[in-house]
Amino acid sequence: MVSVLDWQLDIYRRIDTGLPNTPVHLEGVGESTEISPDPSGFYKPSVILWFGQAFDLSGFGGRLTVTDLCGLGSDTETTKQAAFIAQIVAPSGLSLLQLSQAVRDLVEGYAPLGQGELSEAGSGTVRDPYPVGIGDTLRFYLAIGYRGTVNTSKHSEMGS
Repeated sequence: MVSVLDWQLDIYRRIDTGLPNTPVHLEGVGESTEISPDPSGFYKPSVILWFGQAFDLSGFGGRLTVTDLCGLGSDTETTKQAAFIAQIVAPSGLSLLQLSQAVRDLVEGYAPLGQGELSEAGSGTVRDPYPVGIGDTLRFYLAIGYRGTVNTSKHSEMGS
């Protein structure tokens, strides 16, 4: 069994390692993070991973797990449906689509830490058609949702 954090960090490492020349950020870009432009003067494409809530699947037709503010009751294991969004940021529409496909190639069908395979959960096909910014701050954004299942334990292996 693994924790949701272990699962999340494995996905982050997969994308970060698979895109060695692309910055990959967890849960946003810190205000103090310096974003350097490439030689053309535009900012390089990047990926921001946003992890969402993990839902307990045992309550859906299986045994009902009692949870409280401190976590799971006496039960130490549960199966969860977990989701995340890969926000792709790029200086042009074409580079946005290319980086989106590179992320898909790394994520689709991948089984983090031997857990359930990841699948695309969707994203809006209609977005603000105007880029954000002007000149060298020009940005195009696309958020793609993914989901997978993870058998979790109460304790992270990272902290052991």
